[in-house]
Amino acid sequence: MKFEAVAAPTGVDARFSVLLRAGTNQSFKVSGFYVELYTEGGVQKSRMAVQADQFLVTSGNSRHYPLVFENGELKLAVANIGTVNAGLLQSLNGKMKIDLNNGTIEIFS
Repeated sequence: MKFEAVAAPTGVDARFSVLLRAGTNQSFKVSGFYVELYTEGGVQKSRMAVQADQFLVTSGNSRHYPLVFENGELKLAVANIGTVNAGLLQSLNGKMKIDLNNGTIEIFS
């Protein structure tokens, strides 16, 4: 386990990190997060980065995960969204497609 605050990794003004590293033989896994301040185009900005195979937001102690980011894909169990700006809505099975940019709806059997 590593807790670290550093002054200036390349391109970063300040960073706080919490990292875990474990492994067997020559194979290691790393998981953690960074909170950073950096300057871009003369403007100081902030960001938080998470390094993990799976990122979860839980609803208490239950095993229900309302938000999961895994394998490059964000999965939401339930979403209550006021306004959606999108180009394409497509069903998981590929049988229905709504192209919002072109104003078309396609249904495949």
